[in-house]
Amino acid sequence: MNETKRSAKRSVKDSVLREIRNSVLIVEDNQIVAQIEEEVIKSLGVDVFVARTGPEAVDIFIENMNKISVVILDFAIPGMHASQLVARLRGLKENLKLILASGYQEQDIFADLSPHDVDGFIPKPFEIRTFVLMLNEAIQETRQ
Repeated sequence: MNETKRSAKRSVKDSVLREIRNSVLIVEDNQIVAQIEEEVIKSLGVDVFVARTGPEAVDIFIENMNKISVVILDFAIPGMHASQLVARLRGLKENLKLILASGYQEQDIFADLSPHDVDGFIPKPFEIRTFVLMLNEAIQETRQ
């Protein structure tokens, strides 16, 4: 990797690290995707919780509500419709930042879920840099 790329990578990482003081909850039933997301977030020095189902996400969130400031949520998760999970989590913590990550088309998702219910959308597959920048933006908004 050349010096310019290393410097840019450090810059993004440093920016994220300055802003993140809380944890992220990943709600993803695909083990490989969840593992990639978890590794990227942990590489930034952030604590991560991972849930594979909607009910598990609610349980983890309730137990760690004071730590979790951002949830990265797959649209199609077992055990609970995404709109139900969004409503439940928002009911527990109104200022929670929710990022929807999905391989479905955006218009299909927002036929079932209002764009106002989530704070961001990232289509899968996504580039790591795009993922990190969206995460950084969500974290910064929790600081305002």
